[in-house]
Amino acid sequence: MSTYGASSNRVQVTCVRLQFPGTRSEHITHIGSNGRIWTKAEAIREIDSGRIYFYTRVHNVEARVHVVRPSNGEPYLHTRPDGYGPNNLLELPSC
Repeated sequence: MSTYGASSNRVQVTCVRLQFPGTRSEHITHIGSNGRIWTKAEAIREIDSGRIYFYTRVHNVEARVHVVRPSNGEPYLHTRPDGYGPNNLLELPSC
């Protein structure tokens, strides 16, 4: 797991793209901010390297985006628990 230092770029994620919008299996394929879009794989590489600290802001509370690596599936993006919903990323508008 990487640590984020002063040299990390902080990026507030403001939108997402979903593989299956409107279903119970809404897999995030892309995240975006200010016109810039990252694929899920690009975002995971940036998080793992510590180059970018992605976060969301819901109800004026910041939640860090992190990578979940299930033992029986591919990695995915998620937010740390903050008391608002299971995953703040799914509350964001579509990119």
